[in-house]
Amino acid sequence: MITSLLFAVLPWTAPPELALQEEAPTIRPATQVTAPDLAQDFAALEAELEAAFETWWTGYEAAEEAGTEPPVYPAESFKPRFQAIAEQGLLGAQLWMMDNSDWQDNAGRLMWLERALMEHSDSEDLADAFRGLTWSFEADNRAFFTLLDAFKEKTTTRSYKHAATATRALIFCEGNDEQRAEGLAVLKELRMVKGFFPGKGSVESAIFIAENLQIGMTPPNFDAVDVDGAPISLSDYRGKVTVIDFWGFW
Repeated sequence: MITSLLFAVLPWTAPPELALQEEAPTIRPATQVTAPDLAQDFAALEAELEAAFETWWTGYEAAEEAGTEPPVYPAESFKPRFQAIAEQGLLGAQLWMMDNSDWQDNAGRLMWLERALMEHSDSEDLADAFRGLTWSFEADNRAFFTLLDAFKEKTTTRSYKHAATATRALIFCEGNDEQRAEGLAVLKELRMVKGFFPGKGSVESAIFIAENLQIGMTPPNFDAVDVDGAPISLSDYRGKVTVIDFWGFW
C-alpha cells in the first residue's frame, strides 16, 4: 500500500542543473561607469518587460486551452537592451543578465557574475547576488570557486566574505560524501558568527538536512493534518511505503 501525504510549503523554483566550464575566470579591474539615469532606465525596462510578460502569459494560457502554438517568451527580445545597461556597469542589470543567460552558456553566466562581484565588491546592493548561487553552481565547478576566492580577497566587507564562504559550503553539502563532510564542518563554524551575512538563514537548515535527511537515514518524525483535517504523524507510517508530496504554487 502506498500512502500519500500532501503538505503545502512556500513556493520556490529551481533551475536545471548546470555543468559549468572548468576554466578559471579572468578577473577584470573595476570599471563602473554608471550614468546618473542608468538606474531609472533599468527600472523602466523592467516595468516594460513585466507588462510584456503579462501579455505573454495571457496568450500562453489561451494557446494552451486552444491547443495552438504558444507565443514566444519575451525576455529574449529584451536581452540586448538589458545588456547595454549591464555593460555600463549597473549591478542590477548585470545580475539580470546572469539570471537570464542561456543555461547552457556557462561562460556567459560566469562572466556576468564576475563583473557583478568584482565591480561592486563592497556595494550594499550586492547581497542580492548571492541569492540562487547555491542552486546555480555545482560542487565540482572549479571556475566558480576560483571566482569566489578572488572576490573574498577583493571585498573589504566582512559579511560578504562570510557569504562567499557560506555559498561554497552550502554547495558542497549537495556534493559527494567527502564534499558534504567538508561543507558541514564549515557551516558549523559559520553558525557561530555573530551578525548577519547573506546566506546565514540557510546555514541551520543545511546542517539539519546534511545530518538528518540523507539517503539511508531514518527521517525525523513530524506531525501534521491530512487532506481531511485529521491529525497524522510520520511515525504512524513507519515500516510502510510512504510517498510525501511537497507542493506549492509559482
